[in-house]
Amino acid sequence: QMCIRDRYQRRVHGMEQKSEEKMSSVFHSLKNQVGTESVEDVQELVFDNIEITSLDPKLKAEIERYKNVYFMSFNNCSLHNLDNLPVLPKLLRLELDDNKFKPEQLSKLCVYLDLQKLSINGNSLSQYSDLAGLQSLSNMVHLNMGRNQLAMTKDHRETMFEMHPKLQILDNLNKKGTLFPDNHESRSCDDEDDDDDDEQIDIDDDNEEEEIESQEEEAQESEDEELDQPSKRKKVA
Repeated sequence: QMCIRDRYQRRVHGMEQKSEEKMSSVFHSLKNQVGTESVEDVQELVFDNIEITSLDPKLKAEIERYKNVYFMSFNNCSLHNLDNLPVLPKLLRLELDDNKFKPEQLSKLCVYLDLQKLSINGNSLSQYSDLAGLQSLSNMVHLNMGRNQLAMTKDHRETMFEMHPKLQILDNLNKKGTLFPDNHESRSCDDEDDDDDDEQIDIDDDNEEEEIESQEEEAQESEDEELDQPSKRKKVA
């Protein structure tokens, strides 16, 4: 019995030590990203490809100091649950791709009342009931959920737009199937973006179409002027 107890205690100790090492990696990443910036200036935090498994309350408290963060990413972190996700009042974009949490964990995202864009690619979502936890995200207009079995089902796009009336972009395609550029795709932790306008998601299809039409008209006018120039030269001659 003593031998079994010793093995159990060693195993528990090993797990605790491994957990501490994981959290140490996350804190190290946080320190590198923040650098010398003040708490108020930090707007993006990326912890991709760090095997975290589960977020620590201490890490949650530390990240919550950065109240102006609008973009946060935990892609490929082997997260088994979404406990202790930092609550950030200005968070607009959240990425949780390629993790291991169960679908019911999505209900814990209800703390992000202003969230506009969510990415949950590759998380073993297989039926529409798996997305029940997203109903509380009343401001979500952009959802990426590729590499899930659900995303391969027939009439998936039509069903998703019906279930979420405010949704305008699904898997980086708008309702018409036009590609919507993802400004954060393949972005590294060290990338900087000084464009303040990037903090908001502009997905107004009408405005987008008007802008395209305006550009086409300008291009046509420019082309007409170039074609008209030879005739003007002949008159001058």
